Amino acid sequence: MPSTVVEVRREYTPDHEARIIEAVHGALVEAFKIPLEDRCIRLVNHEPHRFICPPGKSQPERYTVVTVSAFSGRSLEAKRNLYQAIVRRLAEEGIPRDCVKIMLAEIPRRTGVWLAAKWLLKSTLALKSRSEDCGLAGRASRRPPASLGPRRNSDERRHMHPDSNSLRKMNTDDTSSRRFVHSRLIDAAPAQVFDAFARPDRLARWWGPDGFSSTFEEFDLRSGGAWSFVMHGPDGTGYPNTNVFTTVEPPHRVEIEHISADHHFTLDITFTPAGDRTLVEWVQTFDTVEHKRDIAPWVEPANEQNLDRLQREVARTGTSAAS
Repeated sequence: MPSTVVEVRREYTPDHEARIIEAVHGALVEAFKIPLEDRCIRLVNHEPHRFICPPGKSQPERYTVVTVSAFSGRSLEAKRNLYQAIVRRLAEEGIPRDCVKIMLAEIPRRTGVWLAAKWLLKSTLALKSRSEDCGLAGRASRRPPASLGPRRNSDERRHMHPDSNSLRKMNTDDTSSRRFVHSRLIDAAPAQVFDAFARPDRLARWWGPDGFSSTFEEFDLRSGGAWSFVMHGPDGTGYPNTNVFTTVEPPHRVEIEHISADHHFTLDITFTPAGDRTLVEWVQTFDTVEHKRDIAPWVEPANEQNLDRLQREVARTGTSAAS
């Protein structure tokens, strides 16, 4: 399923925005023959001073950039048809042909987070196999790796807080089967925990599962802002990641959309006061139940490791982190 972003630099009515989205979706159906129900299109409205229009355009206020991320392998004819269909359909919505820029980002079938995930799963299985061969499986299951720090009490791990049932999001809608839900109680105020996410230098220290590091290329922490980085695996392999902040509400919530043709998801992170501590909830939603099932063996432990690293980062800086 292609993932598409439509960027504009003027205000449209909600009805007009919906028609622009439908125009782009119709072009994808026409040119790439995607199913009608495949819809992953987001429209982002920029203030003109933050979205520069090249000179010489007939109506600069209507300058529009359409970025399509899709699997590689489509024919040159299909790509030409897509370009022509987008330009033609947007012209019907009042956007001149010379004011449309189209970018096609072709993604190999297994890149970015997906490849990192495969590496992590392979390493986990190899470690488990070695433990079993050495007769250590029983002990390994009872004791966490040293890199995760001291063992926590049951009220300090997943769904740890005694009152967490009243604080957790109870996912009873039809998306619950596509979600991973994790939580962690951290000994700091929400503003201090949020600071560990809001500052790129701190976020880079803890983002990702154990053994991974990140190099940030763009980090625009605002609703509609971009976040792109390269995640480096323990073996040195780089995994490009492209994300958009769909919601930013300091210091209580951040929602992220991971842009990928084969590993698309949203991640909703909330920071809720719990006495003098903070309950961090981590809700990751995928497009299909099947995809969630396939990646569960590595995503669930990876998310827990991510929260382990966040907890250590907050503890490392203490109360001075937000200063």
